[in-house]
Amino acid sequence: MPFAIELAAVRLRVLDPAQLLERLNERFGWLAGNGRTERHQTLGLLLAWSFSLLDDEERRLLCALSVFAGSWTLDATLDFARMLEIDTTRVVDLLSGLADKSLLVIEPDHDPPRYRLLDSVRLYARLRLSEGRDEDIARGAHFAHLHKSSLLADAQARSARQHHWLEWMQRMTPDIESALAYASGQPEMHAAVLNLLGNLTWCMRTSGDYRRSTRWLDAAFALAPAESIDRARCHVIAGIIAHHRGEHPRSANHFRTGIDMARRFTEPRLAGIGCAMFAFELALCNRFEEAHALVADALAEAREHDDSWLRSLAFLGRGLIHARRGERRDAVADLATAAALVDRPEGEPFQLAYTLINLGLQQLEADLPGDAARTWLRTQLCMEHLWHWRGVAGCIEGAAYLAGLRGDHVCAARFLATAAHAREQTGAPLLEQWHTRHAAIEQAARDALGAEAFAAAQSEPKTRRIEEIAVETRDFLLGHVEADQLASANNPRGS
Repeated sequence: MPFAIELAAVRLRVLDPAQLLERLNERFGWLAGNGRTERHQTLGLLLAWSFSLLDDEERRLLCALSVFAGSWTLDATLDFARMLEIDTTRVVDLLSGLADKSLLVIEPDHDPPRYRLLDSVRLYARLRLSEGRDEDIARGAHFAHLHKSSLLADAQARSARQHHWLEWMQRMTPDIESALAYASGQPEMHAAVLNLLGNLTWCMRTSGDYRRSTRWLDAAFALAPAESIDRARCHVIAGIIAHHRGEHPRSANHFRTGIDMARRFTEPRLAGIGCAMFAFELALCNRFEEAHALVADALAEAREHDDSWLRSLAFLGRGLIHARRGERRDAVADLATAAALVDRPEGEPFQLAYTLINLGLQQLEADLPGDAARTWLRTQLCMEHLWHWRGVAGCIEGAAYLAGLRGDHVCAARFLATAAHAREQTGAPLLEQWHTRHAAIEQAARDALGAEAFAAAQSEPKTRRIEEIAVETRDFLLGHVEADQLASANNPRGS
C-alpha cells in the first residue's frame, strides 16, 4: 500500500530499520501521518474511510475473506458468498469493485487467477470481522473450503496431478494451520479435522516436511480419539513419516494400529498399503521374516484388485529387504520392477522417484556406478519438480559417493555437507541403508584432505542455497553418465 509505505518511511527519521520492523505489527496505532485532513492522520483512519465507502455486501465479503492467510480463488469466494447468503451472481462484481478501490489484489498469472489482500487491509478487515457477527461463519466457510479441496487432493495426489497438489499444500499451509486451530476449539468439528488430514495423507507423504506433518497428525489424534477409517489413514501416514524420521518404535506402533483399524473397518486396500509400508520399517530393523510376510499380504491385495501402485509399494518393500540382507542383484531386480510399475504417464511421480533413489544406491553397491549416476540424475529431476528437497539431498549424497570413488574428495565433502544440511531442515536423518557407504566416503575424504581442509570443504556449502548445489549436482551426474557412455562405446565388450 503506497500510503502505508510513505507513512512508514517518514519514521526512518527517528527510527532505524530494526525498530521500524519491530513496530509494524502495531501499524494502526503508530503510523500517524501529518496530513491536513482527519482522513490522513493515521493508516487506521484511512482504512476506516475506505471501508465506509463500501456497501454492506462488499464489506461483509471483504472482512470474511480476511481469514485467508494468503491468496484464494473465485471458487473459494463463491463458497464464502453462499455461507454469508450473498447472491453468488454478484460475486464477480463485488471482487471487481474491491479491486477498483485498491482493497484487493488480483494475481492473473495463476491458473485460475487468485486474489489476495494487502497486509494492512487484511489485518484491518480481520479486526472488523472480530467485532461483527460473521466471524464464525467465515471461519466455518474457510475450513469447509479447505476440506472440499482436500477431497480433490485425496483423489488426485497419487497421479500425474501430484505436483499441483503439492504446490497447493505448500501455498495453503498457513491457511490449513489456521483452519485446524479454529476447528480444534469446536468439538463438533474434531472428526472433520481427522478427515481433512486423512485426505491429505499422500500429500504429506510426498511433501518431505516431516516436522509439520507430525505436528498436524499428533494434534488430530488428541482431538478425535475414537476409531474411524480416517484415523486409520492417519496412523498409516504417521507410520511412514516416523520411519523417515528414524523413530522406529513410534513408526511400528502407528503401522500396527493403522493396519488393525483398517481391517476392522473392512478396508483391505488401506491395510495392504500399510503392510507394504510397514515392511520398509521392519526391513531397516532387520526383522526380515515379518517384513516378507507383510509384503506377501500386500501383493495378495494388489493381485486381487489389479493395483499396480500397491504392487510397486510391495516390490519396493521386498527390494529393501534384499538390500538390507546384502542381496544386491535381487534388490536391483525388485526395485527396478517397482519403478517400472509406476513409470507411466498416469503413475505417481513420487513413488517412482523414491524407488529410483533406492535403486541407484543398490546399483552402486552392485558395482554399477554408471547405472547409479543415470538413476540418480533422473531421480533428482523428479524430486526438484516436486520441491522435495529431502529427495534432492539423497541425490546429492549419491553424487558425493560417486565423487569419492573417483577420488574427488573435495567435491565429495561439499556434497555431503549440503545433503546433511537439507536433512536437518526437513527433520529426516540418513536412513540406515545408506550408512555404510556414507561413512566410508566421508572417512576417505577426511583422510585424504586432512581435518582442516575437510572442514573448509564442508563449510563452503552452508553459505549457498541448496538450489545452487542442485544445479552443480546435476552437471556432475550428467558428466558421470557421459563419461560412462564414452567408456562403454570405446570398450563395447568390457575387455
